Amino acid sequence: LLNGKWELDHLLKEELIDFVFQPIVNARNGEIFAYEALMRSKNSDLLTSPEIIITLADSQAKLYDIERITWFKVMEAFQRYKEDFGDAKIFINSLASHILSDQDLQRFEDKYKSDLHRIVAEITESEQADEKIIRKKQRIAERWNSYIALDDFGSGYNLGVTFLTFCPDFVKLDMVITRGIDRDLNRQNFVKALLQYTRSRKVRIIAEGIETKAEMNTLIELGVDYLQGYYIGRPSHKPQSISPKVIREICKP
Repeated sequence: LLNGKWELDHLLKEELIDFVFQPIVNARNGEIFAYEALMRSKNSDLLTSPEIIITLADSQAKLYDIERITWFKVMEAFQRYKEDFGDAKIFINSLASHILSDQDLQRFEDKYKSDLHRIVAEITESEQADEKIIRKKQRIAERWNSYIALDDFGSGYNLGVTFLTFCPDFVKLDMVITRGIDRDLNRQNFVKALLQYTRSRKVRIIAEGIETKAEMNTLIELGVDYLQGYYIGRPSHKPQSISPKVIREICKP
C-alpha cells in the first residue's frame, strides 16, 4: 500500500488508464451484441490489474476518481473506434458505491448525448452496494434509455442480494460458475435454476470467462442469452470481430 500510494496518485493525476474491449455475442447466432470495456494501467508494473488499482483507491478514499475517469475514458475510446463498434452496445464497469457528481454527470451527458442509449452500466456484485446510488443509476439508465447489468454473479459475498433488491436488465455469470461447467452437474443445475427465475423477470444472462468449446456448448444448451470469454474473443484496443470458426460452432454446437 505504501509503495502504491505514489503510483496511484500519479496514475489518477495523469489519468494513465486505458481500456480494451472484449466482445459479448449472441448465444444463438454468434452476432456481436456488445463490447465490455476492461481497464488497463499505463503507469507501472506495480498496478498490474484493475483489482489492485481499486483496492489502492479504496484504501486512499479515491474511488470516486476511478469512477469518473472510467466513464469519461471509456467513451473517449469508444469515439475513437465508433466505426468498428457498429451497432454494438458498450458495457462500462461502475462502482456500486459511487456515482458521478451532478456536475460531472451533466458534462458527460452533454458530451456523449447521442450515444447514451448504447451504454450498459455494469455493477459488480462483489462490492458492498449503496441502495440509494444504485437506484439513482437505474433512474439515469431509464432517462438515457440504456441498461443496467449485474457483474460477477455467483462470486459476491451476498450471492444474489443485489440481484433480488435491484432487478437488472442483464446478469453476468462469473467465471467461478462457467469454468468447467461442462463437467459439473452442480454448476449446470445452478444455471438452470437461475435461468428459470430470470426468464420470468425478463432478465438476460451473460456467461463470461468461457475458455473452452465444451464450456461454450454446455452454456448454449442450458439456454444462456450471451457469451463472453477468451474462447469467444480476446480483449483488444480496437474492437475485433468474431472468428468464422467460433460463429459456426455457436450456430451448430
